[in-house]
Amino acid sequence: MLKWVAAVVLCSVVSVGLVAQPLPELSLAQVVRVHDGDSVWLQPLGAVAKQATAKWVVRIHGIDAPEICQDFGVQAQNALAVRLAGQRIAVTWRGQDSYGRWLASLRVLGTDDMPDVGQWMVAKGYAWSYRFKGDPGPYAQTQHLAQAQQRGLFANSLAVNPRRFRRSHGACRWAP
Repeated sequence: MLKWVAAVVLCSVVSVGLVAQPLPELSLAQVVRVHDGDSVWLQPLGAVAKQATAKWVVRIHGIDAPEICQDFGVQAQNALAVRLAGQRIAVTWRGQDSYGRWLASLRVLGTDDMPDVGQWMVAKGYAWSYRFKGDPGPYAQTQHLAQAQQRGLFANSLAVNPRRFRRSHGACRWAP
């Protein structure tokens, strides 16, 4: 019995030390992998890099890009990869979504050409402004302009919002 109590106490002490520390409000990073049109893997830079032991997997806040197996999904992934290649990125953490994924706003440093990555993806027609519970999302005006100009996926009148696509087809089971 004493060994069991000691084991429980030891596990409790160890688990307290393993509790995730809150992420800093703003971080610097470099993209090491683009998973799809709205998810990336980041390598922290600067002081945070010395403390970080792993890469960050981040979903870009405020956008919903086509699934990788959906029409325009690969184009969205490729556009994001080209946009972020070799760039230093400012990461503003927004918390976690209902699936436990980290959400962040990303800004390309050193550019005057629409540094907000989410806004850029919507403006170029590679993603929708993320709608949630009646909220049109942070890039609704940008999306309306891209639709009016028929940019990217908005040039296709049959383009399907990723949320509706997932409801009809489920999650993608492959990646190109």
